[in-house]
Amino acid sequence: MIVEERREAEMPLLMNLNMLVETPNGFDYTPSQCIQWLHESGFEGGEARELPGPETMVLARK
Repeated sequence: MIVEERREAEMPLLMNLNMLVETPNGFDYTPSQCIQWLHESGFEGGEARELPGPETMVLARK
């Protein structure tokens, strides 16, 4: 996931660029955008955790 400021984390930014090049509407998203979508789907809470490497996990409860 891209960090909130969208200025750091080279791997997610390169992935975002790759998605824009390869798909008509491709994009990557921030943890807060993911949490917002979870809330809209009926989930509660929401927390982003960094995983090893360029990975991020978002946790929420339903």
